[in-house]
Amino acid sequence: MIEIDFNTNITQDKIKGQSADELEDFIASEIAYGLSVEMKKHIDEMSFIDMQWNEEEERFDITAELVLCSKQDIVTNAEIQAQLMANYGLTEEQILNVLETQLIDNKGF
Repeated sequence: MIEIDFNTNITQDKIKGQSADELEDFIASEIAYGLSVEMKKHIDEMSFIDMQWNEEEERFDITAELVLCSKQDIVTNAEIQAQLMANYGLTEEQILNVLETQLIDNKGF
């Protein structure tokens, strides 16, 4: 898993006179563009792209898959897993070992 961060700032002159909806769209567009630029840097490292030659149409059919989730989603998922393992009688050390193994094996996910 590759964590992609994007940080930006918006000056007051860019948002002046915009309605709340326009501002929301503007911010979402800025974030989407920034994240897409960062993702593009890592596409070669990822294995979510499948490309097959389509002989009938004489073209390449490309499929790209990406899972998006927030850090909070991952933390919540880990907390749920830890609680379930505790319910089955695993010790804290065993639970940490399982969760650490998941992170190592899945490169963070």
